[in-house]
Amino acid sequence: STWGAQNMAHVVVNAENQGDFDASRPSYWRAENHNQDNYLRAEQWSPDVEEFQLSPLITTIPIDHSTGTALLRCREDIKLFAAIHDDQQQHPPAPQHTSFFQSITSKFRKVREQQQQQPANTSSLPKIEALQDPEFLDAHFDSMWKEWPLMPTKSIWLRSIESLIDRLDAVKNIPTG
Repeated sequence: STWGAQNMAHVVVNAENQGDFDASRPSYWRAENHNQDNYLRAEQWSPDVEEFQLSPLITTIPIDHSTGTALLRCREDIKLFAAIHDDQQQHPPAPQHTSFFQSITSKFRKVREQQQQQPANTSSLPKIEALQDPEFLDAHFDSMWKEWPLMPTKSIWLRSIESLIDRLDAVKNIPTG
């Protein structure tokens, strides 16, 4: 089959480009695009690009809502603790009379005030160095595997992530020809 512009999706990301929205083109945000037959889904378009793929054994792993939520929450958890780690590396610890929560809250207020004063520009956001640090990431994942089972909501997220890991491991172990 051929690939044409009629199959391209237009995703409205923010209010600035909503004027470019073409109602005749498919949009991810419409309910009609969330059924099994929609061309926006990888399992529908992957046969069209199969000849360009490196491996004939590429498999699509479906991710349900709970697993998607778990992955996003895991990512946000890592980003939060990485930002805290970076901040602790750059600044001395808060005085004893200030609680950890008060210290973090005041720092987030300062960052929010700075962001409100600056135009919305991703290049002005601070880079989180710990996200590139394998030792930090390993330590954080180790603590996640120990702490998340103790929290009701996070234990559900962890089970979803473990289920995804099992599905990925099953695909990884498919014998190659």
